[in-house]
Amino acid sequence: LRDMVAMHAELPDLWDFAHGTWEACSGTSRFKPEGAQEDLIRGLKQLTPRPVVGVGRFTSADTMVRQVRQGLMDFIGAARPSIADPFLPRKIEEGRLADIRECIGCNICVSGDFTMSPIRCTQNPTMGEEWRQGWHPDRVQPATDKTRVLVVGAGPIGIETAIELRRRGIDTLNLDQGPLGAQVVAFPPRTRWFSGPERISIAGVPLVTVDQEKATREDYLTYLRSVVTQFEVPVRTYESVTSITPIGDGFEARTQTLGGLERIVEAERIVLAVGGTARPRRLGVPGEDRPFVSHELGEAHRCFGRRVIV
Repeated sequence: LRDMVAMHAELPDLWDFAHGTWEACSGTSRFKPEGAQEDLIRGLKQLTPRPVVGVGRFTSADTMVRQVRQGLMDFIGAARPSIADPFLPRKIEEGRLADIRECIGCNICVSGDFTMSPIRCTQNPTMGEEWRQGWHPDRVQPATDKTRVLVVGAGPIGIETAIELRRRGIDTLNLDQGPLGAQVVAFPPRTRWFSGPERISIAGVPLVTVDQEKATREDYLTYLRSVVTQFEVPVRTYESVTSITPIGDGFEARTQTLGGLERIVEAERIVLAVGGTARPRRLGVPGEDRPFVSHELGEAHRCFGRRVIV
C-alpha cells in the first residue's frame, strides 16, 4: 500500500483511506476501539502532498484534533459523529466540547439499512426531522402544559428520561420494583464497566473516577445517587407496578410496595424503562426456582465453603 501511495502521490486530488470492508472501518464500539485505524494510516500522509482523509469510529473531539495535529491526516471522516451532532465541527472550533453529542458507536443509525426502517440515532433524537420548520437538535421547546409522566424503572435510562422531561417542565415520578439502579446493584462487587466514564454518564453530568480508570459498580452507584439528588428526581424504590389501565386521556397504574401497601398512580403518559438484561435465560429444569438458586453472581463470599454448581 505504501509503495502504491508513493508511486501515485500526486495523482488524486485527495486520498481517502479506509481499511478493509465496511464492517472493518465502521464497526461498533463493542468490537472496535475509537480511532481503530490509526496505526494503519500512520505515515501515509508523509508520502503525498495531497490532503488525506481517514476514518475509524471517531467519537471524541480530542482524538480527532490530536490526529490532525500529529499530522496523521488533514480531515476526519466523521459520518456517524455528524449524525449524532450535525454541529460537531462548529462546536470544536468554538471550544464547546462539553456541548457535543458524542457518537457512541452503537450503529443503530445503519441498522435501518438492514430493516428498511427510517434512520435513527440514540444520541440525537431529532435525527431525520431536519425538514421540520425551526428544527435544531440542541433546542427543545418546553411543553405547553405540564403533564405528569410515570416512568417505570429507576436505572440510568429511567433516571435520564425523567431528568430530560423535567427540564422541559414536565412533572415525573419514577417507580422501581428494586433499588435505584437495580441491575447495576446485581453486579459482583468492584466490577468495572466495559465503557469509559464519558460513555456511561447521564444528563450531562460528568462521571469522574479517582484513578481515571473505567468506573466500578460502586463508582457508578455513587454517581447515580448523586445525579438523582442533584436534579431532585422523585423516585420510589421497592414499589412494583402490578397493572396499568387506560382511563380517559391517561392511565391508572396500580402498585404494591415491598411491605404490601397498595397504591394508585394516575398519569397522562407512562414510560417503560425497565431495562433488558435483568431477565435471566432459564433452563426450564425442576428446582431452578428454589430459594438457594440464584441467577446473579453477586457477592461470591456468600458461597465460601459451599458446594456450588455454575
